[in-house]
Order: sequence, then structure tokens, then C-alpha cells
Amino acid sequence: MQTTATESWNLKEPEIMEMASRLDCDAAIDFEQDARIFIQRGAKELVLNCAGLTVMTGAGLRAMLTMAKEMKQVEGKLVVCNLQGQPQEMFEACGFNEIIPAYSNKDKAFARMAA
Repeated sequence: MQTTATESWNLKEPEIMEMASRLDCDAAIDFEQDARIFIQRGAKELVLNCAGLTVMTGAGLRAMLTMAKEMKQVEGKLVVCNLQGQPQEMFEACGFNEIIPAYSNKDKAFARMAA
């Protein structure tokens, strides 16, 4: 069974992408395609909810960085929330917390979007 990078979408502002359990090489491609759909629909605020994310590879980090750059090009905001375990360790070890704001929960991410 093939899994996709996102399991569901919530089409409200800010828009939310619920991340699946893995963001690896295969899932990163799906993630980028899904995020581009949000951008093409005019999304200016995107929250990546990583509560279900248990594994992230370098390809996943690259995909997040690509989406952050694309959101910036349309004057949008990208934040992540609920990073835990290995994905959080990798995100922070690679310095991505200096590039993409990360919050402990959705409420804090929403508050950032409202600011």
C-alpha cells in the first residue's frame, strides 16, 4: 500500500496539511505536489501539522525548504507544528528551525499566522 505525504486537507485559512507518517524520498514528491496545489489555489498561510510524522529524511527536509521558498515567493507564510522524535531532531539539527517557524501545537501556529 502506497502512502502519500498528506493524509487530509482542511481548506480553511490558514490551510492545514496533515502530514503522513513518513516524509522520505517517495513521499516528498507527493508532499511538494500537494503543497503546490495549495499555492495555486491562492493559499497565503500554510501549516504543516506533523503530529503523525514519525520518519523524515533529507529529501523530506529539502521538500519543506522548497515549499518555504515557494510560499515566500507568493508572499505567504509556512510554519510547522507538532514535530516530535526523529523528525524534530533532524529539523533542529539541520538548522531548519531558523528558516521555518516551528510550534509545539496548532494553536500556537495559528497565533503566528494571525500576527
